[in-house]
Amino acid sequence: MDKIKRVCDVLKNYHNEKLSLLDLVCKRLKEFKKQKEEMKLRGFNDFNYIALLKGTYDENTHSKIIAEFLDPKGTHYQGNIFLKNFFAQFAVKWKPAEWEVETERFIENCTGKGQGRIDIYLTNGKKHIILENKIGAGDQEAQIFKYVECLYNENKNDLNAEDVLVLYLTKDGHLPSKYSLDNYVTKNGYLELNGEKKAKIKSISYNDILKWMEVNLKTVENITNLSEAIKQYIKVVKTILGEEENIMNLKDYLLKEENKEVLITLIENKNEFDNYAKNDEECKKIIEEEKLEDILTKIIDEINYNILNKLKEEIKKIPDLSIVFEKNENSKYINKLCFKNKKSNKIICPKWPYNFVSKYAFKELALEVLKNGENKVLEKIIKLDTI
Repeated sequence: MDKIKRVCDVLKNYHNEKLSLLDLVCKRLKEFKKQKEEMKLRGFNDFNYIALLKGTYDENTHSKIIAEFLDPKGTHYQGNIFLKNFFAQFAVKWKPAEWEVETERFIENCTGKGQGRIDIYLTNGKKHIILENKIGAGDQEAQIFKYVECLYNENKNDLNAEDVLVLYLTKDGHLPSKYSLDNYVTKNGYLELNGEKKAKIKSISYNDILKWMEVNLKTVENITNLSEAIKQYIKVVKTILGEEENIMNLKDYLLKEENKEVLITLIENKNEFDNYAKNDEECKKIIEEEKLEDILTKIIDEINYNILNKLKEEIKKIPDLSIVFEKNENSKYINKLCFKNKKSNKIICPKWPYNFVSKYAFKELALEVLKNGENKVLEKIIKLDTI
């Protein structure tokens, strides 16, 4: 009887702890709703036509907007004033006259490393600027290498390093990876190939773009529609940088460190929580209005996207090795996660501590990242049984 009582006590304690956690989730959701309503009363809103049409983090949209301002023939009809401000911002010594601007400029496969498209390309016929825009996407293989080499090829090698400038734009202003540079190395502000300078290179950040746009705003502050368009874009850039105070969304709220336990509880016990919330009308309403299930799916996908991208970066550090993902045609989930030896073309599929085949594995992986952090999870994944 004592053993049965102890088992019952354990089960009761587990049940009570689970109810306590589910109750905490409801309380936090109500706190979120209260904070959101308070922000609305203070006049905050999330309206932004750029974010509304294409989304804050859409790289193509950003490239088109930046290019339109850079283009002396752009629909702003202000000539080269924005290009002049851009050159000043990034200490480009060339004259801002007679420049042509093109987005998604096609590059032939002149290096044997595939075709490509330059995000923003500027030229005055003699000088060339390659602007590669990276907000969230990772580097492509030999991307910067083939852009510069093909530019030399197009100009029948009638170029030198002082004629070509690569601007590598990222959120935080880091340089391109070795994966993108391929045979190039960066040295003293130049891209070099076997000791020969091929192009100048500068890493620039969206904070630099913000400063440029703020100068542009002062330049045209009396032109109402143009200044308003710049203000809208400044808001989008500030959102990318985490500086814009918008109305709080549930995804960001759940990802706060102080809400980690709530997020873990939701991912682990979503069905139980749905049943629990049926008895709390306010909590149930928040779940429906905020589309909680969709938000949890996005969080799980983003955590996995980040960890797999970092895994790719770690693998790039190993010479002659690349990572290979195999997917089912109608599924976003990974069928196999393997390595390819570039020299022998041999593909090795190690035994992993996770089964990457289904969405349930993605949930499992996301939970471990939340509980233990990305670095520990990466260490665990990279401990391969065979390689």
